[in-house]
Amino acid sequence: DARSLPRTFIRSATVAFMTGGCLIGAIFLIMISRYGTFEVARLWPGWTAHVQGHGHVQLSGWLALFVMGIAYFALPRFLVVDFPKTSTVRTSYGLMIAGILLRIFYQPFSAERWAGNWVFLGAAAELAASVLFLRIVNQAVRASSKKHEPYVQYLKWGAAWLVVSQAILVLHSATAVVEARAVILGRAVDEAYLHTMLMGFAGLFILGVTLRTIPLVLDFHRRAGESLQRFVLAAWNVGVLAFAAGQLMRLWNSAASPYWVLLGAWLELAAGAAFLLGVNPFQKPQAALQEKAEDVPAAWLWIVRSAFLWMAIALVMETVLTGSPLVTGRFLAQPYWGAF
Repeated sequence: DARSLPRTFIRSATVAFMTGGCLIGAIFLIMISRYGTFEVARLWPGWTAHVQGHGHVQLSGWLALFVMGIAYFALPRFLVVDFPKTSTVRTSYGLMIAGILLRIFYQPFSAERWAGNWVFLGAAAELAASVLFLRIVNQAVRASSKKHEPYVQYLKWGAAWLVVSQAILVLHSATAVVEARAVILGRAVDEAYLHTMLMGFAGLFILGVTLRTIPLVLDFHRRAGESLQRFVLAAWNVGVLAFAAGQLMRLWNSAASPYWVLLGAWLELAAGAAFLLGVNPFQKPQAALQEKAEDVPAAWLWIVRSAFLWMAIALVMETVLTGSPLVTGRFLAQPYWGAF
């Protein structure tokens, strides 16, 4: 029903986070410490496939399932529409779970054709789940009288970037199967996929839900204007597109690649700065300004403020990391991007 299905998504996301995410991640960190190098692949050929499987559980298992569950719970309330058909939601859940399991079980063996085929089918299942999710979001928006509010566009574009990220994986796995090689993401494709997933899908959902809920929940007086919200959305979208396109240009050794990546980072930094200035998470609640008993728990304020402080640090890091190839002539090593 309308309550149990979103909970299923969120519970599954929590299981993925605690097992394939935290537990496996901790084991891998212990291995890196044990061998004293991030280049464990030189000692264990299967390292890269297993690390990418761990990352996939984090992204599709934890992040995507969690955001989808929250969306299925919150969208009918935000937009004042009926809950989508339970059969469609169940199908999106089944496809996503099947895709995740197929990838993590068969990617380590994907150099063999039979296993590579299963990885491709897993990617196709996740793409189908993301298309269903986008369809559900768009149907809810079209049926709502609130469809012209700016925050709604953030949610629509976030769902669209999920489709793009999964399409990248489908194309990559299909190419690997045709060329009879292991389905292992190279640096360029991996960065494009990660960016569309994290900054496109998750980033826009977080910003959109923030615009809809945070000023109300935290009792803020100052709120971002509609024109600023639209500017942030446009700059953020173009930034994600430029960054991902610039990374994919590296496949053809394009000299323009670093410039496109840097352009994307600068646009996202500008959009993030404008968003923080408009929302201003460091403002005091209205009750505190009026010297009334403060209804908003201080912990809520500082959790939100800490989150946006880390977002600002990440955007600055991204700009520095993307600018380094133009100065040093080479892309920085993976651990730097891991920190970002």
